[in-house]
Amino acid sequence: LCHGGAADITIRNLVLAKGRYWSYYTWGYSGTSKLRGAATVVSSVKDPFTITLGSNSSLHKGLDWYMPISGDVGSCILFSGSSGNVVMNMHSGSPNYRGSMHLSGELVQFGIASSDSLGGKMETFNEKALVIRKQATLTVLNNGVSLASSDNRGIYVESTGGNVKVPSNMSMTIGWPISGEGVLTKSGAGSLCLSNSVSCAS
Repeated sequence: LCHGGAADITIRNLVLAKGRYWSYYTWGYSGTSKLRGAATVVSSVKDPFTITLGSNSSLHKGLDWYMPISGDVGSCILFSGSSGNVVMNMHSGSPNYRGSMHLSGELVQFGIASSDSLGGKMETFNEKALVIRKQATLTVLNNGVSLASSDNRGIYVESTGGNVKVPSNMSMTIGWPISGEGVLTKSGAGSLCLSNSVSCAS
């Protein structure tokens, strides 16, 4: 899907399948596009469905996602950046998603509105429920977002590292265990608390 201006798109039954590739570009316009409907992820961790965002603008442009995701354990979706300064904002909760999400590329700023924007509670702990690589940035869209340890989800930071951004006058709590080989850097003037507020930074 490629277009040259802001759009409001609804896809009622979007299936994100193995081996498929969807490229979404924003060409320097003012504002973001909106994607609505419902999506099911069937691609696997070994061959995840990929959404690549790109822009020729120096401003933050990208996609506002209002599409709940569902998918079984073992499913995976990858969000990456190809050019420009792009954002991906997950406004919808996806409590029925049992798969993982991967964020890749320093050009990607991935915003979440709530804890279940990244998926619902899992029966068995998955240390790689959220994988961050190549300096991708996880940020919050609302104040007080909390990733609870009871979700049985973890954050894995690959050797190329990543970022967590908490904007001014906002707070975020990460109770998900964080592991991996890379460094996770905090940015923004807001407050970030790790391990159920055992460790906090502002």
